[in-house]
Amino acid sequence: MRNVISLVKMQFENLFSLNKTFLAMIGISVLIPFVIPEMATYAVGIIVIAFTNITVGREKACNIDNLVRTLPVKVNEYILSRYVFGIIGIFISIVIMSIVALLLKGSPYISVESVVISALVLGSVLVGIITPIITIIGPEKGKIVVILLTLLPLMFIMKLPELLSEININLLNKNILFLLIMLSTILIMYISYLVTVNIYNRVEL
Repeated sequence: MRNVISLVKMQFENLFSLNKTFLAMIGISVLIPFVIPEMATYAVGIIVIAFTNITVGREKACNIDNLVRTLPVKVNEYILSRYVFGIIGIFISIVIMSIVALLLKGSPYISVESVVISALVLGSVLVGIITPIITIIGPEKGKIVVILLTLLPLMFIMKLPELLSEININLLNKNILFLLIMLSTILIMYISYLVTVNIYNRVEL
């Protein structure tokens, strides 16, 4: 576990080394709901991408895979650290954009519910599905696939506030919906982790 924590810290250091790009994406995400309310849920997507996917290209460019193989860590620890980093990023995104949603309370374009669902859905795709793909073909070759897999859930979450407003659900059903989405996210992450470890052990670096 100590190795996993150290690797997660390394990924955050890598993220903060991209401070201009990272801060720009965070700033844009926070400002969009105030300036262009209709794009509020899109802003959730930007901030999740900032926390979960922005470091991948840099890691590959720095040949981080070969570096990790020289460290006294197991492959599964490194892969687990990627998922832990991604999950932390998703929850930080939820916290930041939930604060924005509370500041814009009553807006038909963003709510805490839409923020949570949007972040979990997009996070599941970015972390749970894209990670194995990037592990196989790398971020450069996989750009088109990554873009498509990012845009598809973004199109869904853009319509999410409208869908939630049309569905009249009580508090109990809403909690059940959140629980199902959370469990689905955990299941996707777990399966993805197992697949990525298996792939990582086979891919020639």
